[in-house]
Amino acid sequence: MLFTTSLVPVLALCGLVSARTVEKRTSRTVSLYAYGGATNGAPVFYDNGMAYIGWQPESSTDTTATNITFTVDSSDTTVPWTIAANRTGQSNTTSPFSGSPMLYIVPTSGAFEQAGFVTNSSSAPTGAVTTGFAWFGTSVAYAASETDYQLMFTAVETGTDNLWKLYWNVNGTRYANSTAVTLKSTPPSRS
Repeated sequence: MLFTTSLVPVLALCGLVSARTVEKRTSRTVSLYAYGGATNGAPVFYDNGMAYIGWQPESSTDTTATNITFTVDSSDTTVPWTIAANRTGQSNTTSPFSGSPMLYIVPTSGAFEQAGFVTNSSSAPTGAVTTGFAWFGTSVAYAASETDYQLMFTAVETGTDNLWKLYWNVNGTRYANSTAVTLKSTPPSRS
């Protein structure tokens, strides 16, 4: 009897420990915001298949630009990050795309390409990837391997105030009219 009584708490503790180590696949919907340079937490948005940073779509009548939300899987880098249109507050409520386009970057050595969105992997530019996205702490990263998480997003000025193109800068090279940015799901605080 003493053996059975002593063993029960130990078995219960083992069950608690193993229950905590089981990881569930988690998918969630987030908006992404860019921090660095003058971007000041401006959101990432869609315009004609490409990724931009800025506040422009909120009041835009542009039929190709829209605010977006991303569906991300925190536990699996092989699942593409897809987007959905969020046209709240815009005069045109029709989505500029159909389906659930996937985020892509071009991580090929020497590439400096604008990030964008495609509805299928085969229509992505040469060298582009639609998987490999992960969280590195609170920042969006590209998992080039299980041990190599890269944070190489760059904002490139468009010539319009408070509007940038979102680029992936695989080599981290400095380019004119650009600045390194970090993408996060945390919106800027408004005072």
